[in-house]
Amino acid sequence: MTDRPISEEYRIVAKKFVDADAAANLLEETKSAVLSQQMMALGDMPVSRAEMQVKASGQWHQHGPLYRPGRQAALNTAVTTAGLRPACPRLRGRGP
Repeated sequence: MTDRPISEEYRIVAKKFVDADAAANLLEETKSAVLSQQMMALGDMPVSRAEMQVKASGQWHQHGPLYRPGRQAALNTAVTTAGLRPACPRLRGRGP
């Protein structure tokens, strides 16, 4: 426990959530760009088939674990923020 007021703790954790969520979103956008690039490299074929081939490749499976920790960090800070919310009188009665 710290000497900071709950409202300050909430602000700090909420800022961490915003930062972690932005980082996770950026990684997910990168994932989409990589998918598109790999699909284009396969040449002229239906999009569904190209997507299936890329996602079945070993190279794609190596990239998968790189994206999960970012989203997990964002979700963990969201849970912490939600846990602080009831203890902060300034936030009672406000929406999510």
